[in-house]
Amino acid sequence: MLRGEGNYITAADPDNNSPAYNDSFTTNPHFMAGPVLNMKLSERLSLGLVLLLSQHYTLESSYTVKNPAETFTAHNYMKFRRYDSDLTANYRIGSGWTVFLGLKYFRWEGTGSFDVLTSSGAYFFYLENDVLGQALGPALGFSYSRPIVEMLFFSASFSGIYMKGKTTQTDVRTIPSYDKEVMKEDRSFIGYNCMAGLGWYFESLRSTLIIGGRVQYLKMDDDPRDLFYGITATVLYSF
Repeated sequence: MLRGEGNYITAADPDNNSPAYNDSFTTNPHFMAGPVLNMKLSERLSLGLVLLLSQHYTLESSYTVKNPAETFTAHNYMKFRRYDSDLTANYRIGSGWTVFLGLKYFRWEGTGSFDVLTSSGAYFFYLENDVLGQALGPALGFSYSRPIVEMLFFSASFSGIYMKGKTTQTDVRTIPSYDKEVMKEDRSFIGYNCMAGLGWYFESLRSTLIIGGRVQYLKMDDDPRDLFYGITATVLYSF
């Protein structure tokens, strides 16, 4: 079975949009898309592979700090692309239920800048940075599918995720003086991924269309959360 999957997703504020210092956070919705392969080994056992790639998307945040002598405004801008891949072994236990064990790979890469301006608009601080991160780990979950009427059915899945990975960030500061710093960090992630939707089977085309929603939450040690959510569209072709 061959599938094509598309996600129209957005990111939530990693710091829950804290009101301290008049914080603000913005991002732009973007697409993730790619192929999904399923290979049936028996009536109950199958293997699955998902490969998703996102468009470039931006994350922007800013805050203002006031003191008696001066008011400073800090602005952070990042442009990212992310890759999401899952390899799963699925076992159908009956009555629409399937359990699966998998391996998840997550990669993100981005470039951006961080600056601090005075109230007159002069640069007090400026740096540019590059970020590359990768993580790998197991996932365990279940899925459920139930017919509603004729060719219409409901489908949902939930999985828990644990990954370990590395992040490399290169900062190049040019104001107030030149400096270059490379930071490497080991990270662990724990979270979940859940999807739910309605599907319709087109018998003449041997194809299925599923429209639904997806939420993925990852917590990175003591760092802010990584939360993505949005609309999904999946097309399945059986052969």
